[in-house]
Amino acid sequence: MFPFVFDLAEACASTRAMSRASRILACSILFLSIPFLIPVSFIQAGEPAAASAAPDQVVGRVLGPDGHPAAHARVTLRGERLQTTHTDRDGRFRLSGKLSGDSRVEVAHEGHRQAFSVAPSAGETLVLSLGSVGPGSETQPSVLEQMVVAATRDARERWQVPLAVDAVEREAIAEVQPLHPSEMLGRISGAWVNITGGEGHMTAIRQPLTTNPVYLYLENGVPTRSTGFFNHNALYEVNVPMAESIEVIKGPGSALHGSDAIGGVVQVNTRRTPLQRSAEATLEGGDNAWRRGLFSIGDRIAGNGLLVDVNVTESDGWRDHTDYERKSATLQWERIFARTSVRALAAYSKIDQTTAGSSAISEEDYLHRPEINYTPISLRDVEALRLSVNVETLVAGGVLSLIPFARVNSMELLPNWALTYDPTIYEVENDSIGALVKYAYAWSRWDTKISVGADFDNSPGNRVEHRLDVVREGRIFTDYSVEERLYDYDVTFTGMSSYVQAEFAPVENLGFSVGLRYDHMAYDYETDLAPTQSGRWRRPENTDLDFDHLSPKFGVTWRLRPNLNLFASHRHAFRAPSEGQLFRQGSTHDTLGLDPVKAANSDLGLRGAWGEKVSFQLAGYRLIKRDDILRYEDPETGFRNSVNAGRTSHQGVEMDVQAQITGQISLGVAASYAKHEYDTWDLSETTGYSGNEMEFAPRFIGNLVMTFKPDVLPGHQFSGEWRKLGSYFMDPANSHKYDGHDLLDMRWAYQLSNGFRLNVAVRNVADARYAERASYNRFRGAEYAPGRPRSFTASLRYVWE
Repeated sequence: MFPFVFDLAEACASTRAMSRASRILACSILFLSIPFLIPVSFIQAGEPAAASAAPDQVVGRVLGPDGHPAAHARVTLRGERLQTTHTDRDGRFRLSGKLSGDSRVEVAHEGHRQAFSVAPSAGETLVLSLGSVGPGSETQPSVLEQMVVAATRDARERWQVPLAVDAVEREAIAEVQPLHPSEMLGRISGAWVNITGGEGHMTAIRQPLTTNPVYLYLENGVPTRSTGFFNHNALYEVNVPMAESIEVIKGPGSALHGSDAIGGVVQVNTRRTPLQRSAEATLEGGDNAWRRGLFSIGDRIAGNGLLVDVNVTESDGWRDHTDYERKSATLQWERIFARTSVRALAAYSKIDQTTAGSSAISEEDYLHRPEINYTPISLRDVEALRLSVNVETLVAGGVLSLIPFARVNSMELLPNWALTYDPTIYEVENDSIGALVKYAYAWSRWDTKISVGADFDNSPGNRVEHRLDVVREGRIFTDYSVEERLYDYDVTFTGMSSYVQAEFAPVENLGFSVGLRYDHMAYDYETDLAPTQSGRWRRPENTDLDFDHLSPKFGVTWRLRPNLNLFASHRHAFRAPSEGQLFRQGSTHDTLGLDPVKAANSDLGLRGAWGEKVSFQLAGYRLIKRDDILRYEDPETGFRNSVNAGRTSHQGVEMDVQAQITGQISLGVAASYAKHEYDTWDLSETTGYSGNEMEFAPRFIGNLVMTFKPDVLPGHQFSGEWRKLGSYFMDPANSHKYDGHDLLDMRWAYQLSNGFRLNVAVRNVADARYAERASYNRFRGAEYAPGRPRSFTASLRYVWE
């Protein structure tokens, strides 16, 4: 059987040798077979055959103070290792592992938090009653410490991590029912995510708003794209509205994170499979023919957890010719054996849209006709399949984690932003096969934990691009014809990395984290068109390129008091140029000579709580980037060129506060103040931007959310959200400035009987005129991508468990 598996792996990793449908089928069969092969392998290696029939598990039920089941409570087991899960609608939960003599289970539910000391008892179901008399009880509304997994790939309380990390949880995602990822990431200090159309976006985390590959996007710890084929719209391929949580590490990641993790790491965690049969459905409608259906069904059959999530979205768009369609499905399977847990994920998305959301218009039209679209001919068709299997098993006293993965991606794009200076249409395909391997071992001395690992990614792909002859009536592009090929090349990206990370606490309450990561990345490029080094569409000769980097990481956490924690870190990171930056040369003199981006980031922060009602995180940072890859517009020719920009600096402070003011009112605040500058960027002897602030880099970003659950109106919830974006320069010369904007959103929800919930939202209540992005250049003057006016949505959600 194993030779058959190797044949499937070869078929999955091929590009032009097979049809796309055949590759998708091969990848799907390969990864669907892995969960069945893995248990057999471990049994043959000596694991007891009865493991699947009698796994070591902690099974229990949580009851609220009124004696009724506590649904969706967070349960944390502190034993041999930290684990966390949530109860189902009947208050039931299940965790892998064994109880030891000093095990503790902590439960958090609707403001109540209580710790239980539990003794080992094989086969017995734990019954945990909130409000019962005993140490650790807390029956007042409280703010709870977040659990995060992005930094280490295992559950940690946030105070244990020497990084500035924030998360939005499932409850907030369900309440907001985001139309766009920006609605959730905007609640994290220092993060600005704009809307470029549909669910597309640009991101600014400790960086200006950019499409540059300086962010690492993960789904359950696995990169959603290969480093070589970065897509700044990464989150539109992920089912964000149905996620369990979204975590953001600000700045470079830990030793587990390689290239791309400079501005930040964004990890979307999918929901776990349920303990019993359950289903939910949400039907939503709104302005501009917005229609969305979210459907989920799951069950546990003979120890196998299953979950299927489906997202179907359609909209005509509020601007002319900005229709959008999205179809996504996620299938998960998981099972717990005696010493091994397996979790498989298959995620598929298909997106069809006309990409005018970011289409900039003149200042006059922005003020008087913001719905106009100059580029109705633009389009974007995306197809993405991601497959992964996360296997964790106990080996020689430690935990071995193995995550094989595969990806199949394709995109056809007619970019609206380039129609005025470089009209083209292109198709990019790339497939990936690889693995993430980690082994973690813990000692009691100094509470030491050592993690060693290796990552492998092989991603062959190709790009075919044609010039367009466009028809323009006034400012509006009305038609086009496809002309000659400009680019047609194959390129294979290979990444191999290894790392070690040590965590230890030689003194009580003082912990250190030291890591080192080595990355080797290579491209094998071959063009099917004749190379040329003249004109607007230059093409490099066939070549091989490789990049190497060693990234040290250091962090410290100091628990000053049980509710007050100081943390600091210094982390290096780098970013290899992407295939588009290297081989889609355009008019740039030499793209093959581009150097990797290097970054060094220092953090100093304080996180803690006042009593049980207020939690906070305050962090200051300084991030220095060298050889930043930036695009600039030649003032003489209008051509755009990619260059290494010398040095840029980014420094600021970020603040997050969560407060339970009363039993009925809660408050969330996220704010940041930062400055982003070109330290060294001289284009010529007469033109340079050294000392200027970077464009699209607001100094202030703020978000405030207040939620009111009145006792006099049981089941009702009211919330208001204020979003503020400060002013920023519209060009690197700092000659023009956008004034920033303030937006107000309002939401109301009512929990009906029998599992129904009604939600109504009004976004941009004041109907403010604002720009998702404002820019200036000497040829077209000031241009604005207008933001969405006041809009309404309503949804009905049903949950059956």
